[in-house]
Amino acid sequence: MEGEDYSNGEIDVPVGDTDGWLVTGIAEGSPLQPLNLRLQLDFGGTDGMGRDEEYVAFGTPLWAGGVLPLEMLSMYSKRQYTEVRFDGSPLVANVYDPLPKTEFWGWELDAGLAIGIFDLDLELDHHRYEIGPSDSMEAGLGFADWDGRRTRVAGSAHADIRDDLWFEFAGENLTYTESSADTPYSESGLFERFGILDTSEWILRGGYSFTDNWSVIADLRTITYRDVETAATDTTGAIIDYFYPDETFFAPYLAVVYSPRKNVQVQLGYGVDPLNYVDTPIEGRGNGRERWRERYLWNHSDHDAVDAEQALADARTFGLMAVIAF
Repeated sequence: MEGEDYSNGEIDVPVGDTDGWLVTGIAEGSPLQPLNLRLQLDFGGTDGMGRDEEYVAFGTPLWAGGVLPLEMLSMYSKRQYTEVRFDGSPLVANVYDPLPKTEFWGWELDAGLAIGIFDLDLELDHHRYEIGPSDSMEAGLGFADWDGRRTRVAGSAHADIRDDLWFEFAGENLTYTESSADTPYSESGLFERFGILDTSEWILRGGYSFTDNWSVIADLRTITYRDVETAATDTTGAIIDYFYPDETFFAPYLAVVYSPRKNVQVQLGYGVDPLNYVDTPIEGRGNGRERWRERYLWNHSDHDAVDAEQALADARTFGLMAVIAF
């Protein structure tokens, strides 16, 4: 592990103790063919730690999982330890204040529909958590009566126009909210509620095979960090509004692909490849841009997620890749 002194070796981090519970229910069905539905409900909670303990997690804290973006949560960590295994994929252990008492619940509804040449998918998610101090933790630590919510709407439409031509359109809208009625900030009347930048992401993909061995593909992505109005009060009780402007970023990827056999592919592309070929599966995972932004933030610790999006949009990259499946 690479700790605060940037030296590899073992680390000694005290880990707090807590008890918790989690209940998950899943229902699946096809009430009307060819419509498929899946509903998942999650409920859980923890009893919290003592004020002298610390909570260690790889990445997102348990009480905020699925609710707040990871770049926002990094503000809460006290220390970080990193195991550098290979470039662009650090394993980060975050050390936080004692895990507070939590209650969280969420639901996810998935729907799929196949009609002729079209495949349609829709996903609706809503997650919420409430946290407060445990019996052995004082409210002054800042974990009193916090409430967080995340709502996600995502969908995609895929069409096989012909054997040699296909298109896909995908979109995702994320909305975050976190608030507190009783923290050290609101006790001074300075800060009662804040918002986290919401996002809307759209991706248009397509491919065309103009010969048996040659094809072209395109993957065009745009994301908007929407403006958020942050309502706060000053020491006199007057309401102050803060506005963050919209920022939109465009990241295209275009490639020519040569595939003499089904298990052999050579690809010459422009832009950051949306597929990541580190680890399995052999056809790649659709998190290439995400891993690129993570690597950028790893190399630029004083930048934030919006800076990483700007760097991705400004990237001028040509890549040559060959994949052989056995």
